[in-house]
Amino acid sequence: MDPGLIAQYVVNSLMLGIIYAMVAVGFTLFTFAVELPLSVYADFFREHQYGLSTQTAGAWFADLLKELGLDIVLGAIAVAVFYV
Repeated sequence: MDPGLIAQYVVNSLMLGIIYAMVAVGFTLFTFAVELPLSVYADFFREHQYGLSTQTAGAWFADLLKELGLDIVLGAIAVAVFYV
């Protein structure tokens, strides 16, 4: 086999993995934005209404952003590994 052909295949595979990871990040951000209003209502306001949570809004939102960060990183890695 031609070494140049193998190198080209490896580069193309890596680029495809990066593209898939970027699509996964975009999809994760889109779903986060769409689900945010319902999440705020169901997971913050309703829990406080029934006395099930004492967490402040800032701490709740910080936890939500941590979850988003983990979803982005782990999702992008998973997509890049499993689909390439």
